[in-house]
Amino acid sequence: MSINGKDNGQLTGLRAPNSNIPVQDVSSNNMICGAPGSTSKTVLSVAPGDKIGTYWQHVIGGAQFAGDPDNPIAKSHKGPVMAYLAKVDNAASASDSGLKWFKIWQDSFDPSSKKWGVDNMMANNGWAYFNFPKCIAPGQYLLRMEILALHSAKTAGSAQFYQSCAQIEVTGSGTFTPGSTVSFPGAYKTEDPSIHINVSRTSCLCLLSLSPWSEHVTLFLPSYLSLFSLRAAPPIREEERVTVLAWKKESGRIDDSPTIEVLPS
Repeated sequence: MSINGKDNGQLTGLRAPNSNIPVQDVSSNNMICGAPGSTSKTVLSVAPGDKIGTYWQHVIGGAQFAGDPDNPIAKSHKGPVMAYLAKVDNAASASDSGLKWFKIWQDSFDPSSKKWGVDNMMANNGWAYFNFPKCIAPGQYLLRMEILALHSAKTAGSAQFYQSCAQIEVTGSGTFTPGSTVSFPGAYKTEDPSIHINVSRTSCLCLLSLSPWSEHVTLFLPSYLSLFSLRAAPPIREEERVTVLAWKKESGRIDDSPTIEVLPS
């Protein structure tokens, strides 16, 4: 973990698993800080507004082997990167069970760039950066960092969670304490729509450009789809939802799942 660009060294002030095997059972205690592994007696000092960097690698120490193509993580492992806090009395020794967590940051999916948080982390050579909130009340906390890899999440129970916890002491004069919190395990359910999801599906949210009550529409499809037919009879009202039937170019398969949002021009 780095603070304002200063790298504190791998595993310093961290509770981290000893392997890169993901957690997939959302009811497991390993959802808290990962499987039991490396521990540290160090508590890192964080001031409000500090730039926090968390460093992710394929295995502890870096690449699994020379030229490892999956370092820091396989390119297929699309998903968000998140940060949670839980207040504790002593970050170096407190149990991680039974804590009340609240989210302070996430880097999820950017529809404009089509990039996930994991993509940004990979582009930064394994570093995920965020500014620590200025409002957090001083004291000791566990900072839970998590990657949720969604490449296999189309099958229930197959989303992959990678997490570790940093031991920190927050300085300053912030006053914020959370009004609502979550527990780990317990915050996630197997069938949550953000966990049981197919992120590689061929469906899309496409925009129709039209005037209200127009009988003519312009449909913009992503490059991997070819228009086959539009199942809607004009006129089309504002904000009415219609369904497009499209061919997936690579396989020739019909995809009838995209939802079209009709917007006034």
